Amino acid sequence: MSHKEVPIGSVIASMFPWPVFKDQLGRHDGDWMPADGSPVPQNTKYYQVLSDAGLDQIILPDLRGRFQRGLNSFQSPGGEIGDELGNPEDEDANGKAFAAGSYQKDDLIRHTHAIPARHGQIGKAWLSTGVDHEAPDSRTRENTGADETRPRNVSLYYYIRVN
Repeated sequence: MSHKEVPIGSVIASMFPWPVFKDQLGRHDGDWMPADGSPVPQNTKYYQVLSDAGLDQIILPDLRGRFQRGLNSFQSPGGEIGDELGNPEDEDANGKAFAAGSYQKDDLIRHTHAIPARHGQIGKAWLSTGVDHEAPDSRTRENTGADETRPRNVSLYYYIRVN
């Protein structure tokens, strides 16, 4: 694919930091910018497209340290909007659809942990083995895990075409 076939607003991932990436672009070095949340220069096609769409505060998406999530807003072959699991298109808790470039805070899915007790006996725990085990009235469990919830990942630099 040639440089001019990449549409304005396209985001690419690279192993190269900005100075090296910029060097690799050669004469096209004004066509791409780091996706770092900085203001968009008014002399770019990207700015013009978003300005013509009525946006007044135009900044680049800040993809540093973020996982990208594809919007699920295309019609599936069955005519339903959603994925193969039947989930609705991406929307926030108020039913408002996410827009390209919008951010969603980190979170964990709501869940509970049930620890059954045999016949409601305080001080004993009934394990899946069916054996009574003495347990104190109150027990603290050590926290495990990292400081964030995340899938396996690799770090890359993200750049967006602006001209």
